[in-house]
Amino acid sequence: MTSLTAQPSGRPENLSTDYKNKELEWCELFSVVESDICWVQPPRVLRILRRNYVRDILKTSGQGKRVLEFDYRDGWLSLLTAQNGVKKVTGMDFSPKQIELARNKARGSGLDNLLRFICQSATEHIKGGEEYGTVAVHGFLYHLSASQI
Repeated sequence: MTSLTAQPSGRPENLSTDYKNKELEWCELFSVVESDICWVQPPRVLRILRRNYVRDILKTSGQGKRVLEFDYRDGWLSLLTAQNGVKKVTGMDFSPKQIELARNKARGSGLDNLLRFICQSATEHIKGGEEYGTVAVHGFLYHLSASQI
């Protein structure tokens, strides 16, 4: 009998500048896809779909602790955690277009004073030494090489 062993693959360790630029270009072109096409359900349905995820983040973060959301797209999770009592939420993405979308949503919700959105890579941000009660990582690991994970 032959046994199969999964080999870690993922992202190459050293990416060319051209590759990184193409990835950013793709994110900029399709930045609205998730909010405008993928999540087109009415707000009531979205609350039902996302409530357990948000509840678990709120349980671990507590009222006074900080939450960091990696690869946040349009900031929906950051907004929901702020709406539910987390006082300091940071959303981080490497796409300036995503930052712009999230900031606009935050302004529209009136919660922009509780939210901070930064355009930075995860490795750069971690080197800054900021501490968080909870780090939410979704749709993000494909940006990392096997050694970074």
